[in-house]
Amino acid sequence: MLGFKHSEESRYKISLAMSGSNNPSFGLKGEESPNFGKTHSQTTRKKLSDIQIGKKLSDETRRKISEAIKGKFHSEDSRKKISLALGSTIYLYTLEGELLQSFTSSLTAAESFSCSKDTILKYAQSGKIFKGQYILSLKELSSLSLDFSSSPSD
Repeated sequence: MLGFKHSEESRYKISLAMSGSNNPSFGLKGEESPNFGKTHSQTTRKKLSDIQIGKKLSDETRRKISEAIKGKFHSEDSRKKISLALGSTIYLYTLEGELLQSFTSSLTAAESFSCSKDTILKYAQSGKIFKGQYILSLKELSSLSLDFSSSPSD
C-alpha cells in the first residue's frame, strides 16, 4: 500500500471531526450543493433501486414518518395536478357522437352525475349508453367504436 496509513484511533477521530455540521457539505442545498445539476446514469439509478428492494422500514421509522405527515393535506391546486397526472380523462358524448364535455377524472364526472366513480368507469370502459342519452369513453371519439346495446349490469 502506498502512503501513510492512519491508525484506527486516528481514523475514528477524523471521522468525528468531519461528521455532521463539521462536514464541508453539511446543509448545502440547491445550487450550493456539490451535486447540483448532476444526474445519475440509468445504470446507477438501477443499482440504487435494486439496493432498496426487499428493505423494510423499522416500526420506529414508520411511526416517525406517520407523525411527520399527520395533519398535512394537499392543497386544492396540488390535488388538481395529481388528478391530471394520475386520473383517467372521461369524455362525454351524445348518441350522435358529438363531444359534450371532458372530465379530468372519473371522480369529477361522478360528482357531475351524482353517481359513483366506479359506475362512470364501468360505462366508460364498456362504451354502453349511460342514462339513456350519453356515451362515456376513456378515449376520444375518433378511436371509439360506438356500441348502442344494453347497459352494463350493476
